[in-house]
Amino acid sequence: VIFCYYRDTTRYVVECLRSIFPDRNIEHTLDRSSDEIEDYIRRFAPVSNTIDFGEGDSDVSGDEQKPIDILVATTALSEGFNFQDASLLINFDLPWTVLILAQRMGRILRPWNEPRGIYIYTLVPSTMGNDRIYHALNWKNRLLKRNEEMKSFSDIPVLVEKGSELEMVSLARAVRQFDDEVMDLDDVFEFIEKADQLKTSNFIDDLAELDESQSKKYRRLPYGIKSYKKTGLKKQCLYLLFNHNHRMYPAITDENGVVIFNSNKKDEIMQIIRSTRDEQPRVPDYDTDSLDRWLERSRNEWAAGNGFLPSEIKIVCYMVLIP
Repeated sequence: VIFCYYRDTTRYVVECLRSIFPDRNIEHTLDRSSDEIEDYIRRFAPVSNTIDFGEGDSDVSGDEQKPIDILVATTALSEGFNFQDASLLINFDLPWTVLILAQRMGRILRPWNEPRGIYIYTLVPSTMGNDRIYHALNWKNRLLKRNEEMKSFSDIPVLVEKGSELEMVSLARAVRQFDDEVMDLDDVFEFIEKADQLKTSNFIDDLAELDESQSKKYRRLPYGIKSYKKTGLKKQCLYLLFNHNHRMYPAITDENGVVIFNSNKKDEIMQIIRSTRDEQPRVPDYDTDSLDRWLERSRNEWAAGNGFLPSEIKIVCYMVLIP
């Protein structure tokens, strides 16, 4: 399995591999539907995903049933999937956080039916270790600049801080010091465990995909935008983004306006409201007056709980969360 962070890189890698290995079945997950991705995962890792490619009857034929030899995956597949049929993982380019590297490694560092060797390669630009070379300096400056932008965007906690031992630049330099390093398995799992415990957010990687024009577009949006989303919550709730003294505070309240997720639960809130690219919009018939009263109750409750005056709080946007 080969992980790529950037879309153009993914296309480039697939094109090159298909040229070099014309007899291999090579697929990628870029712009694929959820059904296609599920099919690819099962064909790439049939053992860990309980699929039998026997000689029995099947309603799928030809290349659609052929096992996948090389899967070029994007960041979305860095967590929550079983790829341990593969014993070789390549990080083709550097993600924005070390957490993503740990998550990628966790896809194949899983129980298997017999002892075996696991190989993980992380490709690092040869210029990364030299501060005098523009490429390395530009990457570091861009990383720090983007990090500050994301913190101000919605005050999401992020991983990389200036001077941190976990800067991707520092990590890259450390990786370059090893040639064919054989890592102790306990050390590998300790690295993954520590990375999983970091107080960080995957949304830094989502926001990293925004270019400058998109960022400006979203910042120019007027206050008061409303939306609706079906969620896994057991009862109807309301997501609100408050602005107090130019700082953003997300929250989720119940139908009585009582806060059930306060602003210190940013990651939990963001995970609830996060939408997929292929998710269909919902526009239910909702009484405007009832919604306005709900907004007012929620703002008053949140303000009281956080020691603010309701008149000082602006509602940037809100979303009705439908069970």
